[in-house]
Amino acid sequence: MKESLIVLGLLGLVVFLALLQPQFPSVPFQTVALGEESGLRSQEALVITTEEGWQELWERHVSSSRRPPPLPQIDFSTEMVIALFGGSQPEGVLLQITRIEKRPGRLLVHYALSGPACSKCALPTGLVQPFHIIRLERLDLPVVFSRD
Repeated sequence: MKESLIVLGLLGLVVFLALLQPQFPSVPFQTVALGEESGLRSQEALVITTEEGWQELWERHVSSSRRPPPLPQIDFSTEMVIALFGGSQPEGVLLQITRIEKRPGRLLVHYALSGPACSKCALPTGLVQPFHIIRLERLDLPVVFSRD
């Protein structure tokens, strides 16, 4: 009986502390492009808010493609683009934007850069350039990136 009360008390404390944690609203986004082959070979985190900037970025991104896909249409009067490029990485490395939070005075973009899924697999034989490009509602806030 005494152990049950202790467990219930601890559980109540955990719930109470969780409620004290500030909850920041998530910002929805849509993937424009995600993959492991990009013309951008360096690590870059970009926020694009103009059609001209978007065209320039897309041309750089698809510059190594034999059949480059057409430029996705973005309405920059209401949307913006966030693009993350992981640079040259060993084969099997993945990059993905996981969530975006609207914090006081900024947008916090969380992302994951993970190694090959199998640690016992053969050693990577080449290099990839992982990337994730998203579109979201245009928000006039500074953007900060945080690796999960």
